[in-house]
Amino acid sequence: MAFGIAVSYFAESVLTLCFTFGLVAGFGAGLANFSASVAVNQYFYRERSLAEGIMGGGLCIGMFLLSMLQQFFIEAYTWQGTMLLSGGICTHICLASLFFISPKEVETHPLNMWKESDSTSGELQKKIRNDLISDKGDQEITDSANKKGRWDFVKIWCDPRFMLIITSDFLSWVALYVPYVHLVERARTQGISENTSAWLSPAIGFGGLVGRPLIGFAADFFTIHPFWAYTTVQTLCGIGTILSPFWSSIEGLFVFAVYFGFLSNGYGLIKASAAKILGPSNYVDAFSWMLMFEGVGILLGPTVGGAIYDVTQSYDWTFRFAGACLIISAAICLLKPLIIKQTKSSQIVLAKNSECRETC
Repeated sequence: MAFGIAVSYFAESVLTLCFTFGLVAGFGAGLANFSASVAVNQYFYRERSLAEGIMGGGLCIGMFLLSMLQQFFIEAYTWQGTMLLSGGICTHICLASLFFISPKEVETHPLNMWKESDSTSGELQKKIRNDLISDKGDQEITDSANKKGRWDFVKIWCDPRFMLIITSDFLSWVALYVPYVHLVERARTQGISENTSAWLSPAIGFGGLVGRPLIGFAADFFTIHPFWAYTTVQTLCGIGTILSPFWSSIEGLFVFAVYFGFLSNGYGLIKASAAKILGPSNYVDAFSWMLMFEGVGILLGPTVGGAIYDVTQSYDWTFRFAGACLIISAAICLLKPLIIKQTKSSQIVLAKNSECRETC
């Protein structure tokens, strides 16, 4: 990622930027996101929603700070210098990755200042493992699947619960990047100065810094299943985005930016949902596919939003389109009880057929 961003300094055409900044840096960002998300899934079990919220809050801190830094870099060193400096900043991810210690070694690792004794560590690890999946309905299905061994990377598509999750996640990412890409330009078309509108992106980051950990904490504190917390957040975020064209003043745009950022923890909650519903052993396969479709959603969303603006010469319908995608992604989640019931029924039938074959 850092290499792709840094070498964009030498880009002399949009096509070159698509390769260095889009393909190379995007591939590296996907690997970094994948590693961090899998690490959170392996380290945290009972408070996964809170952990995802805190990680999302850290992402928003970076968004808030880098948005301001990049604005300063562009004014002082042009966009080429900004690419070089941003690439240098991203190399620090390599230092952070050195602290990705195996969960089995955390309690006794020399870097852990609060490490326990070996006996205490063993008891703690056993307790955590026993609390791996607390939702009774989901656990029955996951345990049944795990008895057959680890799911194949492709066969996971046969699981309707995974289909539900990845469809909702895809629609979510079609919508989520629309405000990040088009909100600043929307402000400029409404006559707001460039310097003022540039602060809208940091405002989204500030809202996420507060909202993501808070929502994650609330989901764990009130023992709300992350899937239903995700559904609620997506619905509220979608409604606000659909209504955002009515917030046309500069104050309204900043209120919407903070509101959108505050409710942007849907991604953390859907990842926690995937681990909880499908089981941690299947999370890596599921999240790999999710990342691929998220990339497609990120590509389509802002592009379709820009096309809508070209046709209507207004960003109103662009944001209504994004809000509708968020609401649909939430509405799909309401099918979960039906899918869980159908999956249980199918497994019961398969178990009975297997018993009949053995008896015969």
